Amino acid sequence: MLENIPSPNQKHRILIYHYDNGALGYSRAFWAVTPFEYQNLNLANYEIPDGYQAKGWSEENDLLVEKWEPYYYRQKLGELKTGNLYKGVRVKLIESAQNK
Repeated sequence: MLENIPSPNQKHRILIYHYDNGALGYSRAFWAVTPFEYQNLNLANYEIPDGYQAKGWSEENDLLVEKWEPYYYRQKLGELKTGNLYKGVRVKLIESAQNK
């Protein structure tokens, strides 16, 4: 587990994690949006679509996501837009500091 970020209303979490991939000991980071109690959940079922990174929460409990271009694991590319609901949480797309 790299980061565990609870929503302001304590109903959901962003979990940022990676897998132990043998010799290297790590994999790319994954972002999952889970219920607040996440123990014993299969996090793969809660991962946000490839092409996005979870960046945090707004004061209104919106999931802040940023678009990014993955160069691997592109099988789960998806599309998120501001206002979409994802796993019961409203999405707010933010612009990358690199793109400003």
